Amino acid sequence: MKDPGFAKPHAGTAVAPTARAYLWLRESGELWRMLFDQNLAGVFCSTVDGQMLECNLSFARMFGYDSPAEIARRPGADYYFDPADRQRFIEKLRADGWLRNFELTLRKQDGAAVTILENVTLLPAERGQPAAMLGTVIDITGRKHAQEAMLRAEKLAAVGRLAASIAHEINNPLEAVTNILFLARTHSEATPALRELLLLAEQELARVANITRQTLGFFRGASEPATTSMATILEDALALYQAKIRAKNIRLVKQVRFNGLIHARPGELRQAFSNLVANAIDAVPDGGNLMLRVSRGRDWRTNMPGVTVTVADSGLGIDPQHRKRIFEAFFTTKREAGTGLGLWLTREIVLRHSGRIRFRTSSRPGQSGTTISIFLPMASA
Repeated sequence: MKDPGFAKPHAGTAVAPTARAYLWLRESGELWRMLFDQNLAGVFCSTVDGQMLECNLSFARMFGYDSPAEIARRPGADYYFDPADRQRFIEKLRADGWLRNFELTLRKQDGAAVTILENVTLLPAERGQPAAMLGTVIDITGRKHAQEAMLRAEKLAAVGRLAASIAHEINNPLEAVTNILFLARTHSEATPALRELLLLAEQELARVANITRQTLGFFRGASEPATTSMATILEDALALYQAKIRAKNIRLVKQVRFNGLIHARPGELRQAFSNLVANAIDAVPDGGNLMLRVSRGRDWRTNMPGVTVTVADSGLGIDPQHRKRIFEAFFTTKREAGTGLGLWLTREIVLRHSGRIRFRTSSRPGQSGTTISIFLPMASA
């Protein structure tokens, strides 16, 4: 190894004990071994095909191993490289001879993904031995997750501003149409049958107006909390989808086993349960089952009393590969028909009310379906 150029004392010069120890470490190679072993970054030397020659403890732990010896026993790089990424890595390294701040997603021993920032230098082959590479890796998985979370937050903020703008623009024509319907319904020449139809149109228009007010309420911080009945909120949310339920011939079962009061923002909870009911209706096939239940509940973590609302459907269930992501913003299994915001927003509302949300699902033929349970603390609690 080339001398790094540290100044050496002249012969006969008195050297302090600390300096003598340092010189011994440098000349014996122990200094470099200490820097290698104790570095917080992962340091490694391997063949180009991924056979580990040597690595420090930080590198081994980064990939889920307890010691460098464990990772050295693996046959090659296939256990942590995806084939496409490995090819890209090798082509870039052979073309340039080095890599600087090369971002790569690898796999730990248990299969979990880890995003790293890698710096590598290609060492030339000697005496028929294959070329090796020397490098360092830094785990930036947490940083990437933070960046992704920030990007999602920016997207949600943009969606919120757009929704509020649309809701504001809709309000004025809604008010005009409502007035026209009222005048038509109260006109002297309107028949009883026509008045009944116009009244139904007014009621449906009132629902649309309520949705726009809720949308504006979410963007402005929502309404003030109030003591309200969970059964009433659920009934209000269900009323929006009566036509869809009839059109799909869904068998609806409502069970109100407990009608305790909760302290909440009613508009937000209506939106949350509207999302759950809408998802259940979409999942249920024609002639399927939809069950809504309100019962006494208790938070198993804090033992706090409350109300549990359960929404269960007899749909196809959620695929195992999607179950970890159903509460992520912008994740949807409905393709163009879904926004990916419904369950995310529902979860945020529930957490804001100090509640809990859980789900069970099955995609087994004949036993498929999804059940979502929400716990909310009672007003007294």
